[in-house]
Amino acid sequence: MSGWYPHEGYRKAIRALIARGLLPANTRLTTDPFHIVGLPNQAITRCRQRSLQQTTGHRGRKGDPLYGIRKLLLMVAERLDHRGRQRTHQALKAGDPCDEVFECWQAKEETRSILKTTNPQIAA
Repeated sequence: MSGWYPHEGYRKAIRALIARGLLPANTRLTTDPFHIVGLPNQAITRCRQRSLQQTTGHRGRKGDPLYGIRKLLLMVAERLDHRGRQRTHQALKAGDPCDEVFECWQAKEETRSILKTTNPQIAA
């Protein structure tokens, strides 16, 4: 997938190996889906933490809507049961006034759906 690269340290090491002739010059950098989905998960966590700080003035605590669903937001959407979906939507409605966390969550799920496709035109 063009545009998705490993951590900068790995990328530098691979480029150094190419420069020394230890890897072929046409070596392509790729990243596996697990690590690609990890990026939106990190974004969700940062966004949720920032939103909690802005709306409550403190870090997440028991009883804060977004804090209560922190693990649900990182789960694969199709693995959420009815109760999990309901809790997620209620907490987002109560604790995400600007829909930032919801949009991050949607982006993660969209990234996952792109990675699951076998059609290169859709993935591009």
